[in-house]
Amino acid sequence: MIQYLEAEGVSRYESTIAQMLVKEVNKNNKFTVSYDNFGSVIFHKKIRQTNAPKFMVAAHMDEVGFLVKGIHKNGQIKLSSVGGLWPSVVIGTKAVLINSQGKRFNGIFGHTSIHIMKAEKKN
Repeated sequence: MIQYLEAEGVSRYESTIAQMLVKEVNKNNKFTVSYDNFGSVIFHKKIRQTNAPKFMVAAHMDEVGFLVKGIHKNGQIKLSSVGGLWPSVVIGTKAVLINSQGKRFNGIFGHTSIHIMKAEKKN
């Protein structure tokens, strides 16, 4: 379970977690696997009993996160939140940035010091 909790899967970028699920759930090839246009993974298993009850298990595999919107000349990275997340709650926490080539960069969430912010930015 830990490997799923630690896997990156920000909304719209869940392919890593989807691949992990397919590999684990379908390791014995007992399911037909398909995907929808939203990136959802669908496992389907045919059964021989025609009157057997049908059921569905549904869960989400995405997580909240941020997308890079730009990089300032001073090196600060401008972010846009994805999902229901207040950006202020992450200040001081660890961050992992993954670029389009898959390279990982470790960092810490921060912000401009309040005593040098312009008045209109403080609100």
